[in-house]
Amino acid sequence: MPKPKIGIYGLSSCAGDQLVILNCEDEILSIASMVDIKSFIMAQTGNEETELDIALVEGTVSGAEQPS
Repeated sequence: MPKPKIGIYGLSSCAGDQLVILNCEDEILSIASMVDIKSFIMAQTGNEETELDIALVEGTVSGAEQPS
């Protein structure tokens, strides 16, 4: 069975949640052996735009007309 393809993305936020993921070093190593991380801009180069099985998205979608 192929590993699930995942991507980790940030929208309009401070990227703190992505930083917390990076700070879980031991857990990331364990999880990384079970999944194929296709995109995690904060952590790697060579990110791919492809179909994913799982997308982790932090932040909110916002536009110029929305109050901050």
